[in-house]
Amino acid sequence: MVWMNRLDKARDYLAGNTVDIVLLDLNLPDSQGLATFSIICNLVPRLPIVILSGTDDVAVANEAVRQGAEDYLIKGYLTGDLLSRVLRYAVIRKKAREEVQASEERYSRVIEQTGHVVYDGELKTGAVTWLGAIEQIAGYSREEMQGSGLAGWRDLVHPDDRAMVEAARGSLGCAGAGEPLEYRIRRKD
Repeated sequence: MVWMNRLDKARDYLAGNTVDIVLLDLNLPDSQGLATFSIICNLVPRLPIVILSGTDDVAVANEAVRQGAEDYLIKGYLTGDLLSRVLRYAVIRKKAREEVQASEERYSRVIEQTGHVVYDGELKTGAVTWLGAIEQIAGYSREEMQGSGLAGWRDLVHPDDRAMVEAARGSLGCAGAGEPLEYRIRRKD
């Protein structure tokens, strides 16, 4: 464990050394508040960062976690057991998220190579995420397809297959996941 009492010293140390986790006080002599977190996070984006603060500010804690902090601890309520557990779990969570991201990137690369199109539609928001050869198959750019949302995508389904697609969508229920479905689409041209 290495302790630094200033942000500039911590930055220098992190730039030249390997560490597993950062336990960060937001109130340092040369930096205050979430700006301290932002600086360290930008310097070591792949490291888990746990914030240690003397202030029990829910808004700051929520914002720090939203920006990527693993946890937000208040000094007055800290015990050795709690600190040990939070640091251990922060490292495990960060590693698990990196593994999921790497898996998603591998999946995307595989889909891109198959010549097929896979999309994931969010029923509540209508947002669509595309993988695969959408440009080659449909004649639409990925940007055009992203902007279409689920409502626009329904219009691209071949007229003879629309009833089947609507029936499949209607059977999803609360889970929002169903069996893969193959259907024809109308090309842009």
